[in-house]
Amino acid sequence: MLERSKLVTIYFLVFFGSAAQEIDIENFIEQNFDWQDQALPYEDIYESLYHLYTRPLNLNKATKEELYSLYLLRPRQIDALLAHRESKGNFVSIFELQSIPHFDGHLIRKILPFVTVETQLSTGKTLKEKIREAPNSFLLIRNTRRIETLDAYRTMSYLGDKNHLYTRFRISNPNEFSTGFTLEKDPGEKIIWNDKTKGLDHTSFHFQVQNKGLIDNLIIGDYQLQFGQGLVFGAGFAPGKGAETILTTRRGNTGLKPFVSVIEAGFFRGGATTMGLGSHELTFMGSRIGQDGNRKSDDSYSDFDEFVNSIQSTGLHRTKNELNSKNSVIEQNLGFNWLYQRTKAVQIGASILYSIFDLPIQPKPNNYNQFEFSGTSNLIGSGYFNFNWQNMLAFGELAISKSKGTGVVTGIILTTTSQLDVAIIARNYKPDFHSFYGNAFSEGSRIINEKGLYWGLSFTPNRYHRINAYYDQFTFPWLKYKVNAPSTGQEWLFRYAFKPDKTSRVFFQLRNEQKQESQTIEGQNLSQLTDRIKWQYLINYDAQINNWLSLKTRIQRSHVRRSQEKNSGIVILQDFIFQNNAFRFSTRFALFDTEDFENRHYVFERNVLYAFSLPAYSGSGIRQYLLAEYKLTDRTTLYARYARFDLRNTESTGRGVDRTLTTTRSEWNAQLRIRI
Repeated sequence: MLERSKLVTIYFLVFFGSAAQEIDIENFIEQNFDWQDQALPYEDIYESLYHLYTRPLNLNKATKEELYSLYLLRPRQIDALLAHRESKGNFVSIFELQSIPHFDGHLIRKILPFVTVETQLSTGKTLKEKIREAPNSFLLIRNTRRIETLDAYRTMSYLGDKNHLYTRFRISNPNEFSTGFTLEKDPGEKIIWNDKTKGLDHTSFHFQVQNKGLIDNLIIGDYQLQFGQGLVFGAGFAPGKGAETILTTRRGNTGLKPFVSVIEAGFFRGGATTMGLGSHELTFMGSRIGQDGNRKSDDSYSDFDEFVNSIQSTGLHRTKNELNSKNSVIEQNLGFNWLYQRTKAVQIGASILYSIFDLPIQPKPNNYNQFEFSGTSNLIGSGYFNFNWQNMLAFGELAISKSKGTGVVTGIILTTTSQLDVAIIARNYKPDFHSFYGNAFSEGSRIINEKGLYWGLSFTPNRYHRINAYYDQFTFPWLKYKVNAPSTGQEWLFRYAFKPDKTSRVFFQLRNEQKQESQTIEGQNLSQLTDRIKWQYLINYDAQINNWLSLKTRIQRSHVRRSQEKNSGIVILQDFIFQNNAFRFSTRFALFDTEDFENRHYVFERNVLYAFSLPAYSGSGIRQYLLAEYKLTDRTTLYARYARFDLRNTESTGRGVDRTLTTTRSEWNAQLRIRI
């Protein structure tokens, strides 16, 4: 055991160096996923990734599903890790991973921020002692403010001021307890004290205990659920299609989790518990929450005296109309999940969710939304499975909603050789399939009106080279918004990454998307389907020059073609990151030129801790930002950021009430984090 510990210590000091530093989330995302599609719920993905970071998995307790939920480990690597733990016993150190087949230094460094090794339990300690020793205890206070004055403030359209206020408090000890709250006021919202609002516009809270007798997990407050492939309960870190072409195709049974995001939709409020009964795991949930919707009455097209057209999910309450819509519909949910696993190879389960609204939902009639949900209640149920045999992982879920619309997704992940992984995913979501909290693999932002077949591969000949690619073909059996006929499409991506050493990396990415859309025939009151083809090219270079300086250089280009029209856009950017023990400074200088909004580019930007930034580079101009982080004490860290667009060939920025009579668009934010 002594020699084993020495080996671990030497390996840590020589090979990993500064691995214990806080993770750079933006850089981590770009290396592993690199999404560039605004349709994804980035804020939720970002929060879920930080949730994994602040609550790392204990390798001595982590299940196969929890390891899958990282989206960083191949099936063969997970099997090898679990086999090592079963044969050798608990890990002494995380760096024992180096002795496991299929684990190399690059992979260990990648998963290091999200896993840990705990060999001692905190049994016998009082609650006060557990709270005092909780590793993830902090208070965040943040203020963000747009510098230019929008027309909405000049015309008094917005009720509140320009400040974006955010406060977050949390105390947690992984696998034992977690409690905290989040408060937020969006720009333009007013601090109000009435029946609908108590102070800041959005309040989220939770209290969680785990591993208490039969109770595996219990949450009171705000929470999310993830089971099966996400047809009924789909929440958390589920990036979908992207540069990681294998692991993100499958959802995991990560179960019940606190909701800590500032997204004001897609979560439950009430209570839920998970109980373990041998090979069976039972989850019960109940929720009552106010939803936003504009009340209407006396419309000739509706069968109801009073109703709403839809549930609104923006969470913005800046104007009188937006404020009047707040919590105007009460939604109640009752749900259940059963999960059974007798062997390591087979896992089956079932989910059911009943939702009822106190006010009917009645979409405004038009051609494309004939099959949308209407009424006061919805019932959806599903069955799902996971089957793991040797180098094959098969999975799937079938669901049916009250409308008798069905949704199904099934897939397989194959490890054909030690260097090659292949994934095949098929899905079919009927136009009348209604799932309010689903988040399964799909092309669209919702799992409705879509059929598709996805092929992905990942080839890693050695530790220096990696090729990822996918091809996805899909159809939309019914009409869509601005598409007045059933349509088809396809998308493919190719990415080559080269890592010559531990301090540098270069990758090239090519993406093509082809979809059909409606186009008016000139001189006629008719339209026809036409192909819209978008190409995206990306080349990126990262280098860590020394212990205190890192660089990033990137070029992104795109062009969109429909009929005889073709427009393009380009972004060229350079990042510098300076850091030492107490201070970190990041800056970016970018040039961009896009001919239209369809060629806008999204590029992740570093921001203060727990804040997300992915602005659209649209038009022509310059983008700059400065981010500073300084540790005042061991427990206190101060963040400050200034970001600015300088636009060319324009006299104003933005549209409507968000317009400004300037050629700049800038903001600053400041944040204080206190570890408790």
